[in-house]
Amino acid sequence: MIDALKMWTQNIIIAVVISIIIEMILPDGNNKKYVKVVSGLYILYMIVNPILGLNEDINLNEITELIIDENVVQTVSSSDISKTYIVSLQDALKAQIENLGYKVDNVSIIITSDYSDIVSINIKMRPIVNYDVNKVIEVVQKNYEIEKDKINIS
Repeated sequence: MIDALKMWTQNIIIAVVISIIIEMILPDGNNKKYVKVVSGLYILYMIVNPILGLNEDINLNEITELIIDENVVQTVSSSDISKTYIVSLQDALKAQIENLGYKVDNVSIIITSDYSDIVSINIKMRPIVNYDVNKVIEVVQKNYEIEKDKINIS
């Protein structure tokens, strides 16, 4: 019991000293008040921790039940990454074509499963605006190194 009390007081003292050092290092400004609040909450946590029993051991079985299967997480992550990659390619291409002064309704890019090659690019232009198809194809070929037959413009 005495060892626990000694450890508790040491932790509080260390938290206070670290908090004071951090506050001394920071320049006066708007961020300093936020650092003071956070350090105050940390000191309060250190004081209340043994009283409320917040430091109880966590059963590892409970943790493993909460963790999702790695395969599911990896599949979701790969799916999210591929969607983000494709969307960023589409947005970049749309911006490049719009920099030419044309209006684009939609850009769709289909890529291989290993992200190494573009299968096709479908661009839907606004029908009201007249545009030079060859100029658009030239920009796409230049930036994405794709054959002309893989580019569809409508």
